[in-house]
Order: sequence, then structure tokens, then C-alpha cells
Amino acid sequence: MSAVQLHNLRKVHENGFVALDGVTLDIADGEFFVLLGPSGCGKTTVLRMVAGVDSPTHGDVRFDGVSVVEVPSRDRNVSMVFQNYALYPTMTVRENIGFSLRVGKVKKSTAASSVNDIAAAFELTELLDRLPSQLSGGERQRVAMARAMLREPNVFLMDEPLANLDASLREKVRSEVSRLQRRVGVTMLYVTHDQVEAMSMGDRVALFEDGKIVQVGSPLELYEAPRNRFVAEFLGTHAINMFRATVIEQDDKLSVLIGSQCLALGRNANRFSNLWAFVGREVLCGLRPESIGRGGAGVLDVSIEFVEQLGHELLVSANLISEACGDGSTPSIRASLPIGTHVPRWEAISFSVDTERIHLFDVETGESLANLH
Repeated sequence: MSAVQLHNLRKVHENGFVALDGVTLDIADGEFFVLLGPSGCGKTTVLRMVAGVDSPTHGDVRFDGVSVVEVPSRDRNVSMVFQNYALYPTMTVRENIGFSLRVGKVKKSTAASSVNDIAAAFELTELLDRLPSQLSGGERQRVAMARAMLREPNVFLMDEPLANLDASLREKVRSEVSRLQRRVGVTMLYVTHDQVEAMSMGDRVALFEDGKIVQVGSPLELYEAPRNRFVAEFLGTHAINMFRATVIEQDDKLSVLIGSQCLALGRNANRFSNLWAFVGREVLCGLRPESIGRGGAGVLDVSIEFVEQLGHELLVSANLISEACGDGSTPSIRASLPIGTHVPRWEAISFSVDTERIHLFDVETGESLANLH
């Protein structure tokens, strides 16, 4: 396997569009690394440069510290799996998986043994004599992955491989991909726009926006310590609540004022860099739905609007009881509560807030005010 280093990659197309702008990453040997972001942010461009099917305008791609920018794609020992499977429709599963061995003129007995072994690993043994048209979407994707893995690549690239699968099958294949990657130990770069895939599969995640890396870290680091508003809003099963708030001082302690309601930060104010300098100034205050409940340090008074029964949780939509905004509206809030919690609709109640999980951002730059390392 190979470690992959990307140094200051920049890609400018002929029409002047900047697809990548200064991307630098250090991916460890055997790491499951996820490239995450919205469509058009540069994720697939990075994958194409690692594969050698596209060249950077500037910068370097290295395998184990050795530049491969001038090395042809066929000589990089990289395998790639795409969203559309790319199987040969007239070949059986066995023939599809073993195609690279046949092209490489590997001895038939050796090739057959290798195909059987990889098919067993991907639970495809019973399907070896079927055609792709006789397989489900998940089975076809596993065939594509088995074919790519059989080459024993130094680097395994996956570009939105689960996008065409239904929700229940995506969950199953996600666990299969993660299990097999750890079993084989191959270095994997996995592109997706689905933050659930990134959070559940990756050792580390690089979140992209407009051709640049916004933040790199473990899934939990990005979720709990977002560097800016974009990261906070992109990650999370339920969208983060984001309010305009004012930092105020009360009895030598800092609080945030949301509308006419006050949340005391207490000792949690120490999590933020020089927050005293923001006293009297407006900031963005982010509260994740799961940090809001019916017990805790901070309190917000709300009027319940709607309750969604999701089986494992209640997703509650409410309005803050507060002075109206300039446009006459009132701030709305969503909370994730345990199933079985009694929530009276159309009534005023108090939500607790876990003040240790408040996120504050600069209004103008969107950058986090927290002490991030």
C-alpha cells in the first residue's frame, strides 16, 4: 500500500475556472480518507489527479514521497470504482472480476483461485456465473469493487460509489466497504457529498468548498469543533439552528442574547478566543438540535409548532418566545428529543440548552470564535 501526499494542487481549466486552489493533504498508508463536499467543489478532480487521468496546473502528487505527476495512469497501480459500476454486460461476474488478470495473461489456475478468494470476501461466490443484468444494484457495486481490489492496488479510489443505491442498501454496502477496507488495509480515497457516509466510514475527512479544503480531521472533530459556519451547517443529520445573537456582560460573566432571551455561557466562555472583545457585538450562535432538550444549564422559552415522530426520536419545531425580528418574524428552533417525551403542541414550554455545545461564529467572516487547535 502507499501513503499519498498532495502538495499545493491547483487546477485551472482553459476557460479560467479554478477547480482546485492550493489543496494540500497527507494521507497515511492504509487510511480510509473521505473527500466530502457539495457538487462541483473539486473532490472528483482530486481523485482524477491521484489516478493520473488529469494533471494539475500546479503542485505535486506523491506516493510514499515519490512524485508521480509524470507517471502514466497505467503505471500507478491505482484502482478506481465509479458511481455507475462500469461492468461488461456480456461477461459473467466471474469474467468481470478476473478481467484484469486475463489481460495480464496470468496463469488460468492462479487467476481462478484469486477470483474465488476475492469473490468470497465480497460474498459473491453464489453469483459468479450470473450476468450483471441479473444482479441488484448493491451486487453490481460489489462486483465492481471486487474487480478493482483484485489488482491489489497501492491506492483504491471510490467516486460516489453508493449514490445510485436505495437508502437501506446504502447502509448495508457502507458497512461492507468499511469492513473490507480494514481487512485488506488498502489506502482508500472516497469521494462523497453525503455527510452520513463521511461520518460513518472515514478515519479522517477533508471538507471542500469552491476548490479549497475548509477543514480536515476526524468526523467527530469536524462535527464538534467546526472551523466555520459552512462546516457546522454541512455536517449533522439535522440542520444546526443558527441565530443572530449579541454577546453581553452580566455580573462579570458572558452571555449571548438571542432575541430577548439570554443564555449564560459561564465557564464555557473560556472555549472561545477573546470573546470579551465581542461584548456588545453581534455574532452567529449555532445550536444543534440534539443539544436542546428538557433539562440542562441554559433555558429557552419556546412555543411548540410541530412534532415529527421519527421512531427513535421526536423532531420538534418551535418558535422562540421573543421580540419579533425586523421583518416581523420570530426566530424558529428545532430540537431532537428522546422518544416518549411529552411535548404539548401549540403550548409554551422551556427547552434546556447544553451550553457546552454552543457554537459561536463571526458574523462577517463566518469563522469560529472557539479555541481550535
